[in-house]
This record gives sequence, structure tokens and C-alpha cells, in this order.
Amino acid sequence: MTLRANALTAGLSYVFTLGATYKSLSNSNSLAYVTIVTNSPPVGGTLVISPTTGKALNETFSFTTSTWSDDVEDLPLQYSFLYTTAENVLSVIRSQNEVSYASSVLGQGPETGTPQYGLTATVIAYDIYGAYASADADVIVQPPDGGDDAVSKVLNYQLMASFREQDANKVSSALSAVTSSMNSVDCIAASLCASYNREA
Repeated sequence: MTLRANALTAGLSYVFTLGATYKSLSNSNSLAYVTIVTNSPPVGGTLVISPTTGKALNETFSFTTSTWSDDVEDLPLQYSFLYTTAENVLSVIRSQNEVSYASSVLGQGPETGTPQYGLTATVIAYDIYGAYASADADVIVQPPDGGDDAVSKVLNYQLMASFREQDANKVSSALSAVTSSMNSVDCIAASLCASYNREA
């Protein structure tokens, strides 16, 4: 018997029965049973961001997740942190591991968003079998101080710091944050944003 992927509901018990009989002996039946409990993903987790309002590129945001629960045999849990950029692209803050916190600079949020400059960060919690669940939190990331010169200086600083720590995630996060901030313009004033290949 073959079941397609995700055909069973997480957290439920299923009993599979196998019956056998001899062709020549119709009354010689035998049955075997096996019970399978499907794995449930982690539940009950939260994500906290500090600060909840800050400046793009100039400020380091901290991400902490807690209160996840799962069966003991499914532990330890691992976590990855991401956020959705102003271009509606998922950017990895930190890839999957057992540490329940991370930190990163962020690109500015969309000026025309609700709330203005608002972004959504996400943590994904995985158990050892790969079942996962997520929790979201909102953060307001305002434009960086100092214009293009400041963006260039911050980019250089963040990249150098990331290379010193040999942290590929921080390099990726810094590049994503700078790209997002450079692509953000005031679309309230500039009605031809789309024609410039830019978004707020």
C-alpha cells in the first residue's frame, strides 16, 4: 500500500490492517494490525522583536522566539528567522539551527504600507522529523538617516563585520537590507514608481 505525501492528518492515530487467507482453505484467515501515530508540528510559539520601531541599516533588530512545545521525543527544536522585504521577497535573517534568537539590520518597509514602513518577520520552528510551524511579528523600519552616502558607509561596515565573523547569513542580510532600502522611493510623490522598476 502506498500513501501520497501529506495524506494523513498530523497528531492522529491510524490502524492499518493486513488480512491473509489460503486460497484452498477459505476458513483459514489471519489478520495483523499496526498502529501509527503521525507526528505533530511544534505549537504555541511566539516571536518578539526589539526594538519594534527603528531605522533601516542603522539599527540592529533582535529576534527572540519562545514558548514552543512538542513531544519530548521530537526535540530538540530548530529555528530559522526571515522577514518579508518591501519588494515582497522573503529574506533569511538566520538559517535553521537550535539557537532561539538572532539579530540583523533590516531594509526599510514600504512607505505606502499599513502601517507605514511596516514589515513582517517570521520564525519557523522545526522538530527533528521536519514538521514545522511558524509565528509572525510586525516591525516598523523607517528610512535610514543620511541618504545615499550613509547607505554606502553602512553597507561597507556591515559587510566587513559579517566577513570578520565569517557569517554568511549576516552578509546576505546586509545585502538584502541595503538593496531593499535603495529600491524604496517615495511613491506618494512619485506616481511613476513602476516605470522606474522601483517600489515603496
